[in-house]
Amino acid sequence: MSSMKYGKYILNAPVTDERIGRVAHLYGGKDFAGASFSPAWTGITEPLFMIEKSHAHDYDEYLFFWGTNAANIEEFDAVAELCLGEEEEKYTITKPSVVYVPRGLKHCPLNFKVVNKPILFMDISISPVYTRT
Repeated sequence: MSSMKYGKYILNAPVTDERIGRVAHLYGGKDFAGASFSPAWTGITEPLFMIEKSHAHDYDEYLFFWGTNAANIEEFDAVAELCLGEEEEKYTITKPSVVYVPRGLKHCPLNFKVVNKPILFMDISISPVYTRT
C-alpha cells in the first residue's frame, strides 16, 4: 500500500510475543509520523498479574477492558483488579470498561484474576512514546 497516495496512513500492526502473551504495539512517534498516540492491544486468555508495581506517566492514558465476542459486546466473563492513586485504591472490573488515567496519576498493580472467556486489554497513551515514571 505504500506505493499508493495514502498508503503511508495504513500500517499492519506489529505483533510480538512477550511475557504477557501476544501484543500489538504502535508508537505514534515512530509509526505515525510523530502522532501523539501510542496504542497497545493484548489478548488475555488466562489469569495474569500483568503489572505488579504502581507507576505514572507524564501524559494521559486510557485503559480499555473488552470482551471478544463481536456478536455481544457486553459479554465479559473475567475479573480484573486495578489500583489507582498513591494509596492504591483497588477497583474491580467485571464488565466492559474504560479507565481514564490523567497524567501524573499513579496506577497499577493490574491483575487479571479470573478469565473464563478471552478478553482484550487495550492501552492508549496520548504520547508519541510509552514511558513510565
